Amino acid sequence: MSSAAEQEAVAGKRAAEDGRPAVVVNGARRAAPPPAVPAWPGTPVPLGARFRAGPDGVAGTNFALW
Repeated sequence: MSSAAEQEAVAGKRAAEDGRPAVVVNGARRAAPPPAVPAWPGTPVPLGARFRAGPDGVAGTNFALW
C-alpha cells in the first residue's frame, strides 16, 4: 500500500493528463482558495496595522502586541 501523499500525487497527475481537476480523499474536490480581502480605498497600509495619532499625540499604529 502506498502513502496518502503518493496516492494524491498519482491522482493529480492522472487528472492533469485528463484535463480535469484533481480529487482528494473520498472524492471531494479541493476547496477553492478564500477570496482576497479588499483593501480600503486610499489606505497606505491595506492590511494589518493602521497608522494614526495616539491619545498622547504621538504618531503610531492601532496594532497592539499583548
